[in-house]
Amino acid sequence: MRKTASNRVPAWLLRSIFLLAVLVSAAFVLLPTRHHVRAGQVLGLTHVALQQQLNQEMVPNWSYPELLTMADRAFFDAPERMPIAILALQRVLEIDDRDGRIWARLAYAHAANHGRWTEASSAALRDSYFRMPYADREFLFWRLQLAEAYWDRLPRDIQALVLREAREAPPPWLRTFTPEIWSALPAPRGD
Repeated sequence: MRKTASNRVPAWLLRSIFLLAVLVSAAFVLLPTRHHVRAGQVLGLTHVALQQQLNQEMVPNWSYPELLTMADRAFFDAPERMPIAILALQRVLEIDDRDGRIWARLAYAHAANHGRWTEASSAALRDSYFRMPYADREFLFWRLQLAEAYWDRLPRDIQALVLREAREAPPPWLRTFTPEIWSALPAPRGD
């Protein structure tokens, strides 16, 4: 059977329907990523220095959760962005400086940024212990492992703080995951 002109759908209508479908699909894909774009994931840019510059300019406008998300992304996804993590964590501490976890993360960020333990790392870890001398188990383990990684470079006053906290950890865990701290604990160590 042959189609007549009256049975055909105009080509412009087909293109319009297709274009509308593409736009609706794009909207559903892009809406959830809006938060990530705001949190420093500048799409379409490949030059790391330009991305960092844009991120640094955006830091003052981020919310507390966005700042923490950006710091975590730098820790785990993009170590070359550690200066952004430092800026984000410093901004978090400007908002609220009472959380010892944030201070410890800042200590880690300073060390990771320089590839070694620094005076800024020490200052941040001191503040972490000042604000949270004892921590929940998960954070206690993380902070002890951070101290273990840089044990021989930690100032004596911080080592004393670490040893005081280490007494709260189970001896088998200390022996396994923090052997330098374990060996520095005075006897009896709870064997």
